[in-house]
Amino acid sequence: MVGMIDTRGIIRHYLATLAFRLGRALDGAPESFGDFDVGSGVRTPLQIMRHIRGLMYFANQILTAEEMPEVAELLWPEEALRFTEAIEKVDKAMQESEPPSSERMLRALQGPLADAMTHIGQLATMRRMAGAPLEKIHYSEERIEIGDLTL
Repeated sequence: MVGMIDTRGIIRHYLATLAFRLGRALDGAPESFGDFDVGSGVRTPLQIMRHIRGLMYFANQILTAEEMPEVAELLWPEEALRFTEAIEKVDKAMQESEPPSSERMLRALQGPLADAMTHIGQLATMRRMAGAPLEKIHYSEERIEIGDLTL
């Protein structure tokens, strides 16, 4: 059982949850999945991943007031690596001795971090549509880790 967690701990756990769920959505995906096209102008998985990475940059900007880097167009295999780097940067901001204000943390949660979770769900749905569905698990029972935080 987990004791009381402060706002910083909750945001860090949410970051770990994002990383875990994205890992699930991408693990075992066919090589061609990045270009999967469902039609009707819907973003491809590659475009969604690029957007999610941009959301991590935006979350970091909210938390640290650092300039947001340009979201370069990368190929499918590189996007997951860059996402990992981007989310680790956000987590690092959460670990500073002088953390962001609660207002900034909540703005990041309700904006880019919540949006990222929505898009990760889209990727999971697209996996099923592409004929490569995810195995069912009980997310609430999974061990989630980021940095030194384990829940």
